[in-house]
Amino acid sequence: MNPIEITLQALDAAERAIPPGQPVYMLNLLRYRADARYEDGFDAAPCSGREAFHERYRPAFRSLAAGKPLAPIFSGSVLTSLVGSPGERWDEAAINEYGDFATFRSIVDTETYRREVAPHRHAAARGFPAVRTRQGDVNAAEPTRRARGESLSVDERGPSRLLRHPTRR
Repeated sequence: MNPIEITLQALDAAERAIPPGQPVYMLNLLRYRADARYEDGFDAAPCSGREAFHERYRPAFRSLAAGKPLAPIFSGSVLTSLVGSPGERWDEAAINEYGDFATFRSIVDTETYRREVAPHRHAAARGFPAVRTRQGDVNAAEPTRRARGESLSVDERGPSRLLRHPTRR
């Protein structure tokens, strides 16, 4: 079994843990292979892991997800890690918002995904933890921040650009 395989058991466990009907944010940490490794019998030209992910997996995933409530929130290169296991390295991080967990499952729990999309992800990535989260109440910590002389602001680009700064007096 591929260690980055999305299993039926993992989907079932997530479905039990995640309240239905609420947005779900998926944090993906990506570590690419130097050369994509496709399983025998899968017809794909040689390429790098990064190319397999960006030029094959992402377009195939987006095509399968067309019309579903899915929004990319953030994607970027990982420059360095401040904490974590020594030697642990990630190439990119991405956050996607799904309308709910059922939306995510309706994409990945299909024969089309398993046959045409997942092989590119498996070939591309050496590591690919996908952490499902839901948005918390950002204002819940506001009294503590005020007591420390801090506040939380949202700049004009929206909630994905939260800035923490000292309160101006």
